[in-house]
Amino acid sequence: KITVIHFGVDPSFRPMKPEEFLPTLERYGLDNRPYVLLVGRIEHRKNHITAIQAVRRLKSQGRLKDLRVVLCGHVGHGAEAAATARQVQELGGDDLTLASYVPPGDMPAFYSGAQALLFPSYYEGFGLPVLEAQACGLPVVASTASSLPEVVGDAGYCVEPDDAEAMTERLRLCIEDSALRADLRAAGLARAAQFTWDRSARRTADAYRSLL
Repeated sequence: KITVIHFGVDPSFRPMKPEEFLPTLERYGLDNRPYVLLVGRIEHRKNHITAIQAVRRLKSQGRLKDLRVVLCGHVGHGAEAAATARQVQELGGDDLTLASYVPPGDMPAFYSGAQALLFPSYYEGFGLPVLEAQACGLPVVASTASSLPEVVGDAGYCVEPDDAEAMTERLRLCIEDSALRADLRAAGLARAAQFTWDRSARRTADAYRSLL
């Protein structure tokens, strides 16, 4: 009774060289400091707070002292989202840059310029930013919640959403271990290549044909 059809990744999401992505980042006021990327509407289920805590833990260990967080996403609706946004800003402090809503055409530059994507959501219907990041060659640390392990596959890390310690360690490996980083980049590119909109359309058409 159910046919699972995955989303696809737009071909515009690809690895970019610094001379390609830096002009876009500069338009958003970003300098050359290394950053961890968060993508998604600012609301409780996205769990941005734990992600920021993981970055702060990494910096407190004396590693990557210039590391910061760049968050692409506007504030969600309602009082809970507003309260979450205040917590995010207070916790992030000077190490947090809020890019608000970023058009899809600019997102490949944000992925290509980052050190890693943290995506520790409590719930996701799919988790398209994970594949977009992988398609740009960016290592991913996501949560074990809902659909995310199925999307990440073996091409990234999944940790419990509230385990800031494990998230910190996986993030450290993604940034500091150059050999592992290269392996994750290759695995992510191969993983994302399996998710195309052409394949989604064909599988949808096949599902209709099977019922006619």
